[in-house]
Amino acid sequence: DEHAPLMEKTISYLPHAPWFDNEYKEQRTLRRKAEKRAKKKDATLDDKILYEQIMQETTKMSTLKKQQYYRNKIDANENDVQAVYNVLNREMDRKQSCPLPETDDMPAL
Repeated sequence: DEHAPLMEKTISYLPHAPWFDNEYKEQRTLRRKAEKRAKKKDATLDDKILYEQIMQETTKMSTLKKQQYYRNKIDANENDVQAVYNVLNREMDRKQSCPLPETDDMPAL
């Protein structure tokens, strides 16, 4: 305990994104493996080029998956404007707040 005292850490739970599926998970795994290969001391130029290509593919896939997910959410509610705005507000993390004060007491205002 003297050299390495016990410490408490708080771990926050972040839920997976709804568009995060197995295909994207496998692509990220490939990217990590290619990154490890490219970062090695004896990595070849081909390893580095392959990593760059896989990294770009992973980024494109992420963007496409997000676009497809949100497009489906909006299309499913296209006849209900309120539902579309609810989806947008929830995804943009907009909270409904009351701009008016909670008290009627004029001196307190």
